[in-house]
Amino acid sequence: MTGRFRFWKLQQVLKLCSKVIQPASLIVVFQTLLSSAATTVDEEKGNPSWQAQADFYVIWILSSLPWGGAELAEDFVEDLWDRTQSLASNGWKLDSVIMDLCKALPGAFPAVVAGAVRALFEKISDLDMDSRTRLILWFSHHLSNFQFIWPWEEWAYVLDLPKWAPKRVFVQEVLQREVRLSHWDKIKQHNASGLEELLPAKVGRAYMYSLEEGKEKTEEHELSAELNRKVKEKQYARDMMSWIEETIYPVHGFEVTLTVVAQTLLDIGSKIFTHLVTVLERYGQVFAKLCPDNDKQAIVRWVFSPENVDQFHVSDQPWEILGNALNKTYNRISDLRKEISSIKKNVLVAEKASANARVELEAAESKLLLVEGEPVLGDDPLKMKRLRTTVEKTGEAELSLRESLEVKEALLNRLSLKPRFYCSRCFRVSLQSSRSGSQNQQKQDHCRI
Repeated sequence: MTGRFRFWKLQQVLKLCSKVIQPASLIVVFQTLLSSAATTVDEEKGNPSWQAQADFYVIWILSSLPWGGAELAEDFVEDLWDRTQSLASNGWKLDSVIMDLCKALPGAFPAVVAGAVRALFEKISDLDMDSRTRLILWFSHHLSNFQFIWPWEEWAYVLDLPKWAPKRVFVQEVLQREVRLSHWDKIKQHNASGLEELLPAKVGRAYMYSLEEGKEKTEEHELSAELNRKVKEKQYARDMMSWIEETIYPVHGFEVTLTVVAQTLLDIGSKIFTHLVTVLERYGQVFAKLCPDNDKQAIVRWVFSPENVDQFHVSDQPWEILGNALNKTYNRISDLRKEISSIKKNVLVAEKASANARVELEAAESKLLLVEGEPVLGDDPLKMKRLRTTVEKTGEAELSLRESLEVKEALLNRLSLKPRFYCSRCFRVSLQSSRSGSQNQQKQDHCRI
């Protein structure tokens, strides 16, 4: 109710400031509200809540007056934020709502969105990193639904700013994500000519076993071609792994084997994103078998490696990779917990089914006929055979579920340690970086002296 009052109050004050309604009409409303607060509820006790209601209405009235600009802005932002969170929690996708409004009201709403983006861009240095990242992701996604059209010329001055300047980094990150959502040539076409410097480098095929003119064909080229043929034939991962272990690894060793497999599979998936996902999903076990003892800290070590340290303030890519590693680990742990919970329920069902099958078999065996002191089958030998088969199948199903549960629990225990390794590595490497940075600064100061 309070929220409705405040929202109605804002509407009336806006009408008052726009001279749509007269001040006298609002005064009558305020007087009515105050008098309603003083209404007698009980002849003996009176109205215990009168003071609280009166105080609320007085504050409400005073904040509605035209000179209460700061209070009005705070109230408006608070109400708007509350309504936005309410929509988001009820399943509304606000980015889709904004796009739909831009399409439904092409003469009005796009200008409002553009004005909001420009206002946020001017204050980008005041936003925290998470807010900047969210703005970059939303803005690039929004432009991808409108042919990537934006007056980039008005932001061309960011080229004169330092590489670490928030405005320059914002424009650079938006352009890089647009390239991910489309392709390099199209983004260059819709971009300002001066901002081409901020586009990511145009990458091409980096396949070391391509048969170019004048390039000598080696045995590794033949192995890569054979592996390519097996992928096109959609061979199973276990068959491909058997071929690798029998043909490539014993002769050429680990380094050549890993290079041939990685180069070939990644080249096959380099055409479009869906090809890459398909290759990794189908033959991810091949990579896992070739590198079984993968280092839990490899991603963190790479992010904080010397070649990436210089990128920390001019690119979001290292932080994005680190964040994705943590998120994927957490999501995998959550999925495993759900799978383990489901398997435990299935184990209980399998136990019950196996126990029932054994009880039924024992009951049937107890009814065997005795002929000359020896048990013989009764009238229905097929039933006994069916019961024994059922006992065997239910027992195998229970055993299979228990083995699966043990594997999942072991994997969960291993994955649960990864976030600790990540955080530990982040702390250690950042501490080492800060120490080395201070030492380098001291050396530079000493040289100056």
